[in-house]
Amino acid sequence: MIGLERQWGVRRLVRAGSGARGIRLAALFALAGAGGSSAIAQSYGLNEQVLVIGASEFRPIEEAPAAPMSNTDGYVYGSATSATDYSAPVTLPEGAEITMLCLYAYDADPGAVVGTEMHAFKLVPAGTDPGRIQVPGTFLNTSCDFGYGVVCSDPLSFTYRTTGDIDGDDVPESVTYRVAVVLNHSTVNGFGGVRIFWHRQVSPQPGAASFNDVPLDHPFSQFIEALASSGITGGCGNGNYCPDAPLTRGQMAVFLAKALGLHWGE
Repeated sequence: MIGLERQWGVRRLVRAGSGARGIRLAALFALAGAGGSSAIAQSYGLNEQVLVIGASEFRPIEEAPAAPMSNTDGYVYGSATSATDYSAPVTLPEGAEITMLCLYAYDADPGAVVGTEMHAFKLVPAGTDPGRIQVPGTFLNTSCDFGYGVVCSDPLSFTYRTTGDIDGDDVPESVTYRVAVVLNHSTVNGFGGVRIFWHRQVSPQPGAASFNDVPLDHPFSQFIEALASSGITGGCGNGNYCPDAPLTRGQMAVFLAKALGLHWGE
């Protein structure tokens, strides 16, 4: 049987079965449940979440037809005529910290591995060159040949930003993210998907304080600055925030409605 690999600091492949693919669906159950959630399951908070990207969401990278998905386990397997390199978009909230990536694969080919890695791509403005970087710590390969398994990265810390300097020219660009899976032309191996572990973060403090009465060394400065940067509060007037003043129910309603983006339908 296969279990979700959560032993931090160790890159592991967990045995799930051997021999023919059969009807060993333990990997499917681990991929679909076992303590995880989709990217939108928890809308707010700093707790760990899991983005699950199943094999059906991947598209071929090269000019070749996609391999058919198995009705037995939902995995995509290589063939002599189908694509061997696949990718899928990765969409997370701005500022999310990615902490681990796991690949669910079927590796029964001693001559090949199943690999994955995540990339950031520059959206190219006119007159500039393309740019791409590998997200550090996300390159993984299966290392055994016994069938179903999951291999996870070491702990990592990467902040997901949709604006950044991808090509090193000191100019911020718009950025998109994709995760790739490579079957290395094996006609035996396959993959079921990836799980990306992440959590939200409170923005770091700016270089200068926004309010006269909340200096950067104030114990709540980071959180007050985050509220101000998000447009949730403009302070109490005269350049102050009044951090020790009581909060009325009306002010609370403004904070919550702005923070949650509350609205009503027609």
